[in-house]
Amino acid sequence: MHKLTYIAAALVAAALTLTGCSDDGSKSKADPKSPSASASSQAIAVTPDGESWDRTQAVKEAKQMALDEKSGGNPTGAKVCETFYNGGLQNGGKFPAGKQAWIAACQEGVKQAG
Repeated sequence: MHKLTYIAAALVAAALTLTGCSDDGSKSKADPKSPSASASSQAIAVTPDGESWDRTQAVKEAKQMALDEKSGGNPTGAKVCETFYNGGLQNGGKFPAGKQAWIAACQEGVKQAG
């Protein structure tokens, strides 16, 4: 894996390690009928430090990763979001909203990166 791709994957993984856990470590899930569980506020990713990325933040981070890839001379083709996703999983990351939510947010970020 190219160094920038590895770094980007590591950043995603770092951002995604802790998810869906309550203070006691048990799994917790938001009630999908709850107004606070809206698509825009739902956690797409949670960092190891406990920072939760909603869709807006996930798009922003994906855009930055795509810009980093481009500046390193790497194309951001159709599979870049899948690469970021897999890299995140390999490094212990989690995607509480699921793969498709991450892919959709990532694709938007990549599109914004041009």
